[in-house]
Amino acid sequence: SGDMYRREVLERLGGFDEEFDACEDVELNFRADKIDLKALISPKLTVEYAARENHTSFGKQLFRYGVGRYRLFRKHPGTLGLGAMITFLFALGVIFYPFFWLSSVEAGLLATIPAIIYLAVVFGISVKLVRDEPKSLLLYLPLVFFMIHFSLGIGLLTGGFIIRK
Repeated sequence: SGDMYRREVLERLGGFDEEFDACEDVELNFRADKIDLKALISPKLTVEYAARENHTSFGKQLFRYGVGRYRLFRKHPGTLGLGAMITFLFALGVIFYPFFWLSSVEAGLLATIPAIIYLAVVFGISVKLVRDEPKSLLLYLPLVFFMIHFSLGIGLLTGGFIIRK
């Protein structure tokens, strides 16, 4: 995260919640927002970000973020937004998709409708993103989107099984 806090702000908020190993900045900002603290945003400040070096570490990072989002939801129930719910439902859909086909052709076809919609949306967004980039990215971006959505969703799902308090 590229956040900076004054010491008195951190003290007033009680510092970071050390139970979080991901999403701790979102949780702290949620508490700050609850007491109506304002943030200063300056275009003069920049943050350098080093992307993960491979798909596996990227997937693990997003999985951790999903678990962190579940932990945030457990601590502050109003924080589970539509985006998180969609990734959760997406992951469940991927897991259970073959079982729809095993139960009946009709169930399999019905389960294919959201898959087609997902692929169409992801492909459309990918086309828009690669407009000024190498067209070879068009084959790569849908896989990246899948990894993002599935890893976050599996993290949320797993968080529900491993976080009990």
